[in-house]
Amino acid sequence: MKSVVICWRSVTAIYWRSWYPAFDIWQRRLVGFQRACATYGLEANNHLHQLFIPTTDWINPALPSEALPPLFLSINAAFEYTDAFTLPDYLRAHPEITAVAAWNDACAQHIWRVTAAMGWRIPADLSLTGFDDDEILFDETGQKSLTTVRLPFQRLGEEAVRLAIARVTGHLLEDQHVLLPCTLIARASTAPPTRA
Repeated sequence: MKSVVICWRSVTAIYWRSWYPAFDIWQRRLVGFQRACATYGLEANNHLHQLFIPTTDWINPALPSEALPPLFLSINAAFEYTDAFTLPDYLRAHPEITAVAAWNDACAQHIWRVTAAMGWRIPADLSLTGFDDDEILFDETGQKSLTTVRLPFQRLGEEAVRLAIARVTGHLLEDQHVLLPCTLIARASTAPPTRA
């Protein structure tokens, strides 16, 4: 499996604000980002930026750019919002950022469009990853181009039904957490950084 993190100097993780109440999920991803930074000798406090898109709605990436939220919010160590800015302004102010890890593929599509409007090319100017493998970004040859983490959606559904049936039939008395394997799908949206 190709490692994507190894080719990044500094990473920005971008989340939907609506997912902020899902603190457990967000916290687990944050720990994963921090561990990946440590594995490759990067200090997370210096190399990991966290931004939130200020909306509680799902963003349809097919909407025109002007219909999408223009602002992003940064947070501090106490998980308080500290600043609001546009993504282009933030990326220009932080030239050390060479990659963006989006909350999901729809978020990645939004970021792709914002950076394209800036005149930046993915991955020549910025690497980009999604999560889910459910949104489709094609290159000019018709190939999928977004590097992403594929979730096992069928297994997720099977496990959810199995656990629900076990709960209502009395075979499951306590909550059960099931971890399912995910797969990194390396495509054309990630590359070694070309700018400092």
